[in-house]
Amino acid sequence: MQGEGTGSISIIGGTYREICNAYLGWNRVFGSGLRSLLLYRAFGASQGLKFYSCCHETLHSLPYKYRGDGITFGLTEGPDVCFNYEHPFRVSAISPQLNYLYAHQQKIDVKDENVVVFGMLDAKFHVEAERAVYDPQTAVMPELFSKCSKAKQLVYVLNMTEAKSLSGANNIDDIKVFFFDKEKCYALIIKNGAKGAILYQHKDDQGILIPVYKTNHVFTIGSGDIFTSTFSYFWFHGIDLETSALNASKSAACYSESSGDIDKIPAFLDNFDFPALIPSKEYKQIYLAGPFFSFGQKWIVNEFYFALKSEGMRVFSPLHDVGIGEPNEVVPLDLNGLNNSDIVLAILDGVDAGTVFEVGYAIAKGKKVVVYVENTNPNSLTMLKGTHCDLENDFTTAVFKACWYAAE
Repeated sequence: MQGEGTGSISIIGGTYREICNAYLGWNRVFGSGLRSLLLYRAFGASQGLKFYSCCHETLHSLPYKYRGDGITFGLTEGPDVCFNYEHPFRVSAISPQLNYLYAHQQKIDVKDENVVVFGMLDAKFHVEAERAVYDPQTAVMPELFSKCSKAKQLVYVLNMTEAKSLSGANNIDDIKVFFFDKEKCYALIIKNGAKGAILYQHKDDQGILIPVYKTNHVFTIGSGDIFTSTFSYFWFHGIDLETSALNASKSAACYSESSGDIDKIPAFLDNFDFPALIPSKEYKQIYLAGPFFSFGQKWIVNEFYFALKSEGMRVFSPLHDVGIGEPNEVVPLDLNGLNNSDIVLAILDGVDAGTVFEVGYAIAKGKKVVVYVENTNPNSLTMLKGTHCDLENDFTTAVFKACWYAAE
């Protein structure tokens, strides 16, 4: 659905190493900027593209690796940055430390017709553009585009936490006034987790829903980069805002399904068949079932709990809402929480008797059940398979499957 090209394009963003403990093989150099470059390249749009980043590890290898693609590289010497993820919902460490990065930030100056800009830890930017797409990438000390840049048509792509942080407002009407009146936005896209995103085209706009698409597998490291990059790609090539945003959400779904394989996105888009999630007004409650009788068990329950809460879910957790006690004290409270929940997310490794009971109880009550099971003997899962539970061995996929059920 590509329209007429609208001039030259520049990408500004980080080039970082990413390590994820939940995915043993994920130790790669990406970052928002490089991921965006590879997305444009996958769409066959690298000729004449300009790429600006700050790095050391890949400073010389990038121009050599893509020397035949017609890309102009503007790479600034800087520290190597590494994001270490415990799992896709939690960054356990960033190195070097943030105070060092902020103290040694580089400066990137770009003047071009079309610019997509990602906020960076290791560099500040100054942009002059006809059209710009800006993704601040963080709710911690995000920088306004207008602080040092200008564009005739500016689109912000951000989540609600970033929107509140930048605008200083808490309700959507005040947020829209800030971005359209103060930042002079041409459009605003606010991402809302499992409920998709909303595209606003003026401050009185009620918005257009951009749905999330339900995939079989979920991989989220860099999915926001893919959303922003795809939106910019289509918009810069003459496609309207709504279609560009819909393509961005579909592209993020393709990226997620393929576990981060950017080169597969165009083919996936050509044969796209993932269903859209139609959100309800309020999230249904999720019951988080799982044993918590050892440090390891409590750790995984906590990780699931905070991952669900980070997606805005309503969660009842026996560990957090009831605690440990005598059976006659805790069981009635747990069952009350289970009765008042519509979805159960069960951590079943080890086949804990209490968790198995809760799953069976939920099935008998007609509730949706998602089971996280990583190291359990398949023969122990016959009843769960036969009662159509969602069985997942991937942490992120289990979380999102529960969130999708809660959002429907």
